[in-house]
Amino acid sequence: MPIKFNSKDNVLHLYNKTISYLIFISNDKGLIHLYFGPNLKKYDLDTLVYHTIHYNSKYVDGQEKFNSLFDLNDETSMMEFPDFGTGDYRSVAVKIKNSYGDCTTDFQYKKHKITKGKGKLEGLPSLYGTENDFTTLQIFLQDKVSKVEAVLEYNIMENYPIITRNVKLVNKSSNDIVLKYLYSACLDFPTMDYNFYYLTGQYCKERTIRHNKVQPGIQMISSLEGKSSHHTTPFCALTSLDACEDYGDVYSINFIYSGNFEIRVETSPCDSTRLLVGINPETFEYCLTPYESFQSPEAVLLYTNKGLGEMTRIYHKVFNNHLISKRWQTTKRPLLLNSWEGCIFDFDTEKLLKIIDESHELGIEMLVLDDGWFGKRNSDTSSLGDWYVNKDKVDLHKVINHLHKYNMKFGLWFEPEMICPDSDLYRKHPNYAIKSNNRYPTLMRHQMVLNMTSKEVCDNVYQQISKMLDEYEIDYIKWDHNRSITEAYSKELGYKHMGEFYHRFILGTYSILEKINTNYPNVLIESCCGGGGRYDAGMLYYGPQVWTSDETDAIARLTIQEGTSFCFPCSSMGSHVTANPRTNYNTKAKVAMMGTFGYELNPLTLSQDIKEMIKQQIKEYHQYYNLTHFGNLYRLISPSVNPYKASWMFVSDNKDEALFTYVVPLRGPQSLSYIKLKGLDENKDYYCPQLDKTFNGKFLMTYGLRLTFAWVDTGQAISYYFKEVK
Repeated sequence: MPIKFNSKDNVLHLYNKTISYLIFISNDKGLIHLYFGPNLKKYDLDTLVYHTIHYNSKYVDGQEKFNSLFDLNDETSMMEFPDFGTGDYRSVAVKIKNSYGDCTTDFQYKKHKITKGKGKLEGLPSLYGTENDFTTLQIFLQDKVSKVEAVLEYNIMENYPIITRNVKLVNKSSNDIVLKYLYSACLDFPTMDYNFYYLTGQYCKERTIRHNKVQPGIQMISSLEGKSSHHTTPFCALTSLDACEDYGDVYSINFIYSGNFEIRVETSPCDSTRLLVGINPETFEYCLTPYESFQSPEAVLLYTNKGLGEMTRIYHKVFNNHLISKRWQTTKRPLLLNSWEGCIFDFDTEKLLKIIDESHELGIEMLVLDDGWFGKRNSDTSSLGDWYVNKDKVDLHKVINHLHKYNMKFGLWFEPEMICPDSDLYRKHPNYAIKSNNRYPTLMRHQMVLNMTSKEVCDNVYQQISKMLDEYEIDYIKWDHNRSITEAYSKELGYKHMGEFYHRFILGTYSILEKINTNYPNVLIESCCGGGGRYDAGMLYYGPQVWTSDETDAIARLTIQEGTSFCFPCSSMGSHVTANPRTNYNTKAKVAMMGTFGYELNPLTLSQDIKEMIKQQIKEYHQYYNLTHFGNLYRLISPSVNPYKASWMFVSDNKDEALFTYVVPLRGPQSLSYIKLKGLDENKDYYCPQLDKTFNGKFLMTYGLRLTFAWVDTGQAISYYFKEVK
């Protein structure tokens, strides 16, 4: 069992083949973080305990506690669950206001429990697995004065350098207490010699890779929009200063949550670093009634000493195998055509039937009917919330039957968390929309947000969607979310519980998604949020695909997909070939092949040459599917760093095949490039049909390919396929 308790040293040791995580129970029953990193078979406790000069002592049970070897200074020690008010003046993991109005807590160790396997978090997404995949440690702490219990849970994976963490707080007093904030995980480091990697962006420019050296003070990324947002992603990595794609220490956190979050990096006067991740405390305050509990979301902690590329490949494997629904882990997903960019709102039954005929000829496997099929929706000014078919516009049964003639599937667009003032639902239930008392509501895209904290609202949304799923044969849902929350207020919550609004909102959304997955397990869900505004591990739990960005130009997509690939599987990246005229169809397909691959255009408007090209692209999609969806990604040249080149490759697990892609975002002065490949077997030979040559794996990784680009202009791309010669 990969968790041991050394009763002599009072040390809990979580470990597997590659990592160790050490927690020390101090003399005063505090939890001290000792170590997280490469596997340790032996350790020296005296060296690991972080000593500083003491200028204070505590009174414990009415007596002064004098400093001894392992009496620690709260202000500078590495803490496992730092709390408020007893001497740690850094950002802490928990703050509670008790019935006296006092915010001081002193959580002390009571007991721990070690079990095989991993439980499911109630109402929240999380990693899952069998007893062979996980071992769980629960540490029970209690603050004697407030009578609040904290259960720290750690789940270590058997085959990956991953530990997940969450916290459950239980109010065991007879009075209400107010939870001011609670972070899911805290990691203390004995130095500040790290680079801080994170992802930022904006609409149509999501998840740009950023990094800077950790500096004195506080740096944080966060969201206040009610979603993880276009601007930030609930992920970060602290790396050694020499770390790159191929080597160096990487300590990473990925937060499985889709609402307001915060990741905070803080340094101490002693040059140590504290990393915290959790629900954003700025929009969170939770009233716990007697014997009520609160469950934090799950944080995924990862360590590798093999660089950012290895971090990426670990996240891809873990999320593919332990986060995404088992139903979709290995099931081949249909190649789709989305109607949006090809039709916008301009379609009817006959037009859709013609599109289906042409799509079938091209080899498309599913039609997704996007916005405009419901209520009286012919523009974005009305009908959100009215999830019934506009039969004056489209005969959905006829469309689906026509698809089934070709053995094609059908998908449908919804925006379930939204409502238009011009809708039947709003006219009947104006109280369903989020509105602040006595304030005019803010409209964005002519719409408001539904109050997902209300069970009545969630039930209404689910009933409308389930009615559609029962009446029509729908294989796929595109779940959209096109605006942020303003005027956050719910009359039902009342004054005492209003601080719970944002968290309860995302729990309401999760509850509907959970019901759909349970009752309609064969419906594939792709989430969307004005493009990539809610691309996070929480949404991936409920749907294996996310629309990466509304920016569909292939060259503009390079940095977006690169950043997304940092911590999310390529098999989850919604990526389409569109009619966007800025880039040629060859390059569009090469870039889209990095993700799920599909089309978003009107096939009735395409020339015969383009149709023939698409047919060939679809053949390649099927040929390379296992590589692009389940292979190991190697980023070779970063478009964020080099404006003239971008390159990546996928390699199969057994290294018997690989797909190499090279894109020229901007024509540079050079006409000759040498590029070393990665991830191959140096003892194998590989045949490349595009070059009609056989290469040795070591040669390709040591010397590389010579690429002559005298003929290449801006926006060109090539792909080479390599197959082991046996």
